[in-house]
Amino acid sequence: MVVGRWVCFGVVLCVFGCVGTAPLPPLSDQGGLASGGETSSVDDGASGFASTSLPGVSSSTSDDGQPDDDVDSEGMATTEGSAPLLVDGEVLSRWFIDEASGGQVSEQLLDSVEPGLDLSVAVLGGYPQFVENLEGNRGLQWVVDGRVGWAESPTLDAGLIDELTHSTTLTIEMVFQFTQVTGGVVRLMSLGDGTTVDVGIAAHSTDAVELWWGDEPVAEIPVAGVIGARHVLHAVIDTAETGGAQVRGYLDGELLAVSPTGMLAIGSGAPLGAAPRLSLGDAQGDGGRFRGRIYYLALYRNALDGDEVTNNVDALLVSDDRP
Repeated sequence: MVVGRWVCFGVVLCVFGCVGTAPLPPLSDQGGLASGGETSSVDDGASGFASTSLPGVSSSTSDDGQPDDDVDSEGMATTEGSAPLLVDGEVLSRWFIDEASGGQVSEQLLDSVEPGLDLSVAVLGGYPQFVENLEGNRGLQWVVDGRVGWAESPTLDAGLIDELTHSTTLTIEMVFQFTQVTGGVVRLMSLGDGTTVDVGIAAHSTDAVELWWGDEPVAEIPVAGVIGARHVLHAVIDTAETGGAQVRGYLDGELLAVSPTGMLAIGSGAPLGAAPRLSLGDAQGDGGRFRGRIYYLALYRNALDGDEVTNNVDALLVSDDRP
């Protein structure tokens, strides 16, 4: 059962103060929503993007030897007998980013969780473009340096702001693909007013992603070796914990050695400023450049445990689009 969207948006990203790091530049006021132009067809493995098939999750069989469409070999509920269902008990928002298979399209990325925090795609300099890889997974891609667009929500609902600022747990779940990161820090997702990253995930290389909190990078999750393939990232935070237990990072279900630069304020909530909104992609025209894809994003009010992370990775590696 999906718990009410704004019920206790737990904070799963951690507050580790990072000294001496310059803030990200503000979001660009240039451009805006645009449509038309060249299209991007199904992925053929060009432009540095691999199209490696990923194994599904074996389903169990019924007494007649036929696949059982309801459970897998571990007894988990499945979708069409091929992969476990995503955990949804405390999901707040989930964007499958599958609205188009190609092109520079002004689309809304629809939130699958009611009441819905839909994101509007702003095309700037021809990007982002919708894309579909050989396995049929759809997403947004950024390919050319200096051409940056993004997807962005309206100002967050007051109820969600209240949940974020008064909660102690949050999980950010993302399916992404790196080709190149150059020239500085780039945002992959952020909650802020357009000039700050109050809570977010960013990168300054393809070897690590950064957790941002209070407009500062607070910890690094190592992701070396990910270039050219689709991966599932989890950032899990619990500010009620202490020390290294406050933040966990996973890549494709593997628990990673996160490098914090400080400690969370015990029991703290998200440090959101005025009029925060959610942005997907590097929504600014200066600084770093991101070449890659974002296929999927979800936010949970709870701190997913290891079994829940594994379950969702098994599902998302089969397909990160809506069932």
